[in-house]
Amino acid sequence: MESRSVSESKITAATSIYKRIKEDLLQGAFPAGLRLNIKEISERYETSVNPVREALSRLAAERILDQREQRGFSVPVLKDSDLEELVKTRCWLEEIAVRESIAHKSEDYEVDLIAAYHRLARTPFLKDDGSPNPEWESRHRTFHMSLLANCQSSWLYSFCDHLMYQATRARYLAVTTRTDAGRLRNDEHEAIMNAAIAGDPDLTVELLKKHYGLTLELVRKADIKS
Repeated sequence: MESRSVSESKITAATSIYKRIKEDLLQGAFPAGLRLNIKEISERYETSVNPVREALSRLAAERILDQREQRGFSVPVLKDSDLEELVKTRCWLEEIAVRESIAHKSEDYEVDLIAAYHRLARTPFLKDDGSPNPEWESRHRTFHMSLLANCQSSWLYSFCDHLMYQATRARYLAVTTRTDAGRLRNDEHEAIMNAAIAGDPDLTVELLKKHYGLTLELVRKADIKS
């Protein structure tokens, strides 16, 4: 029983560190190209080396970190070609998920999507001190994933969720360093929501692709490489 307790404790610690590092990577706490020293990371998060190593391995398996033999872990550098591939793949998968969700849409689906939009619309993008608002980021993710929630495939939903995280890393830095970040606000999200509620998959997909295309251009203009 004691060994099982120790094992569970290690899993819990690794999962906790995994979530914290993933969130910090999302918000740009680690510069692109940075090699991550396991000992330094363990000191930063006030934990032991083993949970950090497990967390970094998990992040590398998800392609959130780079891992090379003998060189350890590093923060990926996203090139324009990487961003284009990411957005293209995201559009492919989310088109399927959106069409399936609308085909199976229910009252609960509509209510959840409307509620997610209204929470997002009422949340400021920046905090009073001008720094990014984590609550907006969380509600933004909830809105987009609510749009796909009725796709009837946990695999597809999970892939879309992972791609959204990857896209957010670049978009997060771009929209917090430019004055035209406001274009990501409510008008585009409202139009996407209305099209989905109206049961129009073609329009919803068209608006979603335009939304992601504009975001890609914003990231390019910001010249963010992280």
